[in-house]
Amino acid sequence: MERRARVIALYLPQFHPIPENDLWWGKGFTEWTNTAKAKPLFFGHRQPNLPADLGFYDLRVPDVREEQARLAQCYGVEAFCYYYYWFNGKRLLERPLDDMIRSGVPDFPFCLCWANGSWTGIWHGAANRILQEQTYPGREDDERHFHEVLLPALSDRRYLKIDGKPLVAVHAPQELPHGRALTDTWRRLALAAGIGEIHLLGFGPQGYCGPPSRVLIPVVLLTCRACDPGCPGVDRCASCALRFSTGCVALPSTVIARRACACSTRSCTPTFFRSSSPIGTTRRVRGAKAECCMVRIRICLAR
Repeated sequence: MERRARVIALYLPQFHPIPENDLWWGKGFTEWTNTAKAKPLFFGHRQPNLPADLGFYDLRVPDVREEQARLAQCYGVEAFCYYYYWFNGKRLLERPLDDMIRSGVPDFPFCLCWANGSWTGIWHGAANRILQEQTYPGREDDERHFHEVLLPALSDRRYLKIDGKPLVAVHAPQELPHGRALTDTWRRLALAAGIGEIHLLGFGPQGYCGPPSRVLIPVVLLTCRACDPGCPGVDRCASCALRFSTGCVALPSTVIARRACACSTRSCTPTFFRSSSPIGTTRRVRGAKAECCMVRIRICLAR
């Protein structure tokens, strides 16, 4: 029996203030700051693209997170994939994830993606300004990372699974200097904690393919066990699954699909995609054949 794609929305935690962003960008800074000041750059470019149902919400508010889950269910989104940040024991923007796990609300499936990259001033034309450096100290840090962030989430009954294995994603696995050692450590600790095998997904470097009218899937250069049995650590990547056909996408295995969205609110050199919408992307991907796919749908901006 054929399986349809499972739609998972990447959940970005930047929509609440933290002391670090207050220091770097000014008191009260969130992604809403950039969203609201966007300006149209060509005819027909709708900016600023302001939020609809929930307004300029704050992710520290429990009612907001519950309403997001309700909206996601209405539009066929199966789960949220929470971005989280870990810098050698330091966490940033962790409150929405921690509050969700601690409270058990909303009762909605979720998984995690480690957004492993240094924070810089790139979105404001200062790419060489390092705000928070991403480092990879080694095994001791890998173990602490697992116990402090991954284990509480993996132990939650709501955690999303692929073929019985909890899904854990890494945003930029190509940046890991000891990728095989890290994934071996995480797998070992998961087994020891009674979690069992975990399904690791690598995002990797991304290059958009296809015209804007199609679903856009990032080309992932990193190989994985599905296309190279000898590769380190990762179970699936998109490079072994990328297929395009006229007007649609066939997804034979676990991939990441992302809705193309204008970056004019964050970047000095944005790339634009016309006629892109969360609902249209969801409909196309839901009709594709896949074990799992991840769609970047910013619920906050959906109309």
